[in-house]
Amino acid sequence: MVSLGMYLAVFADSRVQEACAVSPVMEYHVKGAPGMKFHWEVLGGIVVSEDKYNDTIRVQWNGIGEHRLSVYGEYEGCFTDKRDLVVRLKNPPIVSLGPDVEMCQGQRYTFSVDSGYASVTWLDGSTGLWYTADRAGDVWVKVTNSLGCEATDTAKVVVHDLPPVNLGPDTMLCGNARLTLTAYNDAQLAPVFQWSLTDEYGYPLSSPDITVTADAPGIYWVKVTDANNCANYDTVVVKECNIKITKEGIPTVFTPNGDGKNDTWRLDALTRAYPNAIVEVYDRWGRQVFRSERGYPEPWNGRDKTTGRLLPMNNYFYIIYPNKRGEDVITGTVTIAR
Repeated sequence: MVSLGMYLAVFADSRVQEACAVSPVMEYHVKGAPGMKFHWEVLGGIVVSEDKYNDTIRVQWNGIGEHRLSVYGEYEGCFTDKRDLVVRLKNPPIVSLGPDVEMCQGQRYTFSVDSGYASVTWLDGSTGLWYTADRAGDVWVKVTNSLGCEATDTAKVVVHDLPPVNLGPDTMLCGNARLTLTAYNDAQLAPVFQWSLTDEYGYPLSSPDITVTADAPGIYWVKVTDANNCANYDTVVVKECNIKITKEGIPTVFTPNGDGKNDTWRLDALTRAYPNAIVEVYDRWGRQVFRSERGYPEPWNGRDKTTGRLLPMNNYFYIIYPNKRGEDVITGTVTIAR
């Protein structure tokens, strides 16, 4: 008779194997002399695969509990002693983060696990029962139960951009001026619009744009909701027309809308006092949009000096150089209204 002795590597030190039943199939291996063939007996499971000499088998166990595995070797008509292994499969923990999460930019979502685990570890190393996600990516958690068995779960977080909406800067309307407010949005996202204005039945207007007039100053807002149920807002203030004249005789507002009234920024009183004055105008980013010749011979028509395009309604900063001995520069703001 040939003894397996030291060749039974898997059984050499322990006759009991304790494992967490995280997989229904487990692999076992023994070693013997070249040409030795092995015979296995499985109680509480079935052999799902084996190789030529049967020194490696894969067993599908029936479930949690105690099972038994036996093996003996055959070599040139002789048989080894039978060696036994008790397989104790422990119940692994169950953990679930639920389905993948979709949310909108700026939102947060809190994942949670039940209490009762021996330990909990989230992707950032935290160990509480909750994890709050505020960005896109995979969120995973690993839990361990009192038997030392581990389980993990992963959920994907998808963050959708907010729909773009921009009503432009606050402005002022004068005379017969009209302003169209457009809630720009990507049409593919099937946006829904809700304005602060209501129709004759009291329902919020739902068109992509609205028109406001100088006789209805106030605060206008719009809410845009896209197909992902993400909402964005914007507000614009339409100011009441109020053209003031500074102590230097400078109008604070002009309306280059082509109606023949107040279409240019006239500085008649100033140029009479300072016939060599030079006027410079800058936008809110500090870019020069207008510079006059001496004496301000051509009143500013509200167009960009480089592109010739009519500038948007906004406040503009001006610097006036009197070019007169003893006189300081004059600064202030002028508003382009419609």
